Amino acid sequence: MICLWKLNLKAKGVKVLVSMQFGKNAKIINEHFIPIIIYSDQPEQVIDALNHHLHWISDELKKIFLQILN
Repeated sequence: MICLWKLNLKAKGVKVLVSMQFGKNAKIINEHFIPIIIYSDQPEQVIDALNHHLHWISDELKKIFLQILN
């Protein structure tokens, strides 16, 4: 079965998913996206946390692109 949400997100160029939790689909999400768990529901704190870890996110994106090229 094809996951429609996955196709829609990939078609839009989404590479990173941010959530307070990932459920049973965590393994599938991890295969197609960079999952980031955030422990705040305040947008300002989420943005600060993402900015703080921007180098890590960038490194993970580089790994994905290298896998695609190889």
